[in-house]
Order: sequence, then structure tokens, then C-alpha cells
Amino acid sequence: MLLGLPWWIYMVIAFIFFSGYMTFRAIRAEKQLEQQYIEREGSIFMERMEYERLMRKEERNEALVHEAEQEQHIYEQDNERQIEAENMKEDKEQQRQQVSV
Repeated sequence: MLLGLPWWIYMVIAFIFFSGYMTFRAIRAEKQLEQQYIEREGSIFMERMEYERLMRKEERNEALVHEAEQEQHIYEQDNERQIEAENMKEDKEQQRQQVSV
């Protein structure tokens, strides 16, 4: 039955199979390109996220340093006030002793 067909029908059937094979290859190549694109964009996104995370961490560290400096300044002011208060007490006691003498 197959031998009685004209040669061009065999060529059409061969081209149909060839076309299917080429379509399969094209789809596979497109999927590879798409996967490479996704991986490249994903790595760019991850780098950006890492950069943002480091920037936030650096900002937090700067804020903590600034806060620590403010606390140190307040602590120093409190110490100065305490020293002044002690000096004033000593001066008052010396004045009382001089008055009582």
C-alpha cells in the first residue's frame, strides 16, 4: 500500500516530521534562553537585595554609634554636674566652718 504512493507524499511526510523535530529543538532552545535570563535577573535581584541589606545594616550601625555618642555626652554632662554639685557642697561646708570659727 505504501509503495503505490507518489514520491512527493513521502517528502511531505518527511517534512512534517522534520518540522516537528525543528519545533521541538526551537522550544527547547527557547526554554534554555528563558532559564538563563531568569537566572541572570535573579542574580541581579539578589545582588541588589544584598546591597540594600548591607546599606540598612550600615545605617543601623551609624544610628547606634550616634546614639552611643549621645549617651556618652549625656553621661559626661551628668558627671560634670555631679562634680559641680559636690564642689558646691564642699564650698558651703568650708564657708560654714569659716563662719563658725
